[in-house]
Amino acid sequence: MQTVEITIETRTGQGKGPARRLRRTGLAPAVLYGPKRAAVQIAVSASEFDRRLARLEGAHLIRLLPKDGQNGLTETMVLLRETQRHPVTGLLLHADFYEVDLTKRIQAEALARSGIATALVYRMIGERD
Repeated sequence: MQTVEITIETRTGQGKGPARRLRRTGLAPAVLYGPKRAAVQIAVSASEFDRRLARLEGAHLIRLLPKDGQNGLTETMVLLRETQRHPVTGLLLHADFYEVDLTKRIQAEALARSGIATALVYRMIGERD
């Protein structure tokens, strides 16, 4: 399994206005969450995201690297849970990252929705529906 590195930074503000201002600067809003972590609002460079993840197929681990001086963020391993893109331009609108515990097994299922988008469902082994 290949590991990809992406730089992240913390972001403030929620909602449409702050997200649009963030996108104008070349960043895309994202959220980082996991079973042992509360949701954290982050921002990723849209161009770096596309450049590093555009040609990858299958499940890949992503190492999120905080920018220098970002308080409260540490280097972490994640899986890309979901992305939202603009329907016409294809630009990245939002990304969800799921933090994984590398000491536990997970099961990933890929669900194809009418050939347009693919969503991944991650479930801890032994977790019930």
